[in-house]
Amino acid sequence: MWRIAGIVAALALSGLACGGDQQEESPSAGSSESPACPQGTPAVKARDVIGTPPDDYRIVAGDRPALRRFAEQVRAEAGHRWEGYDAKVLVRRGRLNGVAVVVINANEKTGTTQTFLRSSRRAEERAGIPGEDIMIGAEPGRLRTGLNGGVIASALAGPCSITMLVADRESLVRDAAPLMTGL
Repeated sequence: MWRIAGIVAALALSGLACGGDQQEESPSAGSSESPACPQGTPAVKARDVIGTPPDDYRIVAGDRPALRRFAEQVRAEAGHRWEGYDAKVLVRRGRLNGVAVVVINANEKTGTTQTFLRSSRRAEERAGIPGEDIMIGAEPGRLRTGLNGGVIASALAGPCSITMLVADRESLVRDAAPLMTGL
C-alpha cells in the first residue's frame, strides 16, 4: 500500500501549479496568474468531502498512526507544495473496515480536472500501474490497485486540494466513491 501511496501522491500532486503536463505551459507562463493558492483559501477537511453520509454509514477517526504514515508518504512527494492534510474513515455500520478519506491541501493550485486526469494517466503509464476512471462524488477521478491489493482513488477536492479514498479492498472504494457528496 505504501508504494502505491507514493506513486499516487507523485501523480496527484504533479498537477499542482503547472498541471503536471510538461508539454503544456504553467498557468503563470505568459500571464500574470500565480500558481500560489489565493490567500484565505480555506483548507478542505475530510468531512467537507464526505458531506452527510447515508444513515447506514458513520464517520470515525480511524487508525490515526496509520493515516499519519500514509500522509507522510504523500508529504514526502509533495515537498514544498505541502500545506497539510485531514483524514477520516467512512465505515458502514456494523463493519470493522471502511475507506479512509484523505484530503491533501497544497499551497499551490491543483489545476483543472482535465489536466489532473491527463497527468494521472501519464504517470500511471510511466509507473506501469493500471488505472481507470471513477467518479468520486460529482468529480471525475482515477482509481488504481496496487500489487498488494491496496486501492486508491483520487480526484480534485478544491482549487488547492486533492482527495484520496484508500482501502484494502476495491469494493470499499467503489461503494464509498458515490457517497462523497461534498465534491
